[in-house]
Amino acid sequence: MSLARYANRRDASEPAIVEVLEAAGFHIEPMDKPVDLLVSRAGVWHLIECKSGKAGKLTQAQQDFIAAARAPVVVLRDAGEAVAWVKELGTHQKQSRR
Repeated sequence: MSLARYANRRDASEPAIVEVLEAAGFHIEPMDKPVDLLVSRAGVWHLIECKSGKAGKLTQAQQDFIAAARAPVVVLRDAGEAVAWVKELGTHQKQSRR
């Protein structure tokens, strides 16, 4: 029996974001803390925090983690931002191979 009294809330935007990332070939590991998703593709890991719309705010714990992290944390608010991020990654990867 779990000691947690309440299920962790997931952002409403998360399923659509996950769908975009999976379609782009990412492996997805849902997490509860410190961010929502650990995703990988081509041997590179990314930390993703899903928020719903412009009103979705980072918690203080999330802000503290992002400030202390030695790796970038990407905040995605909808499927459109996920698509743009995937395209941006592709552009950076192509440029780094030149």
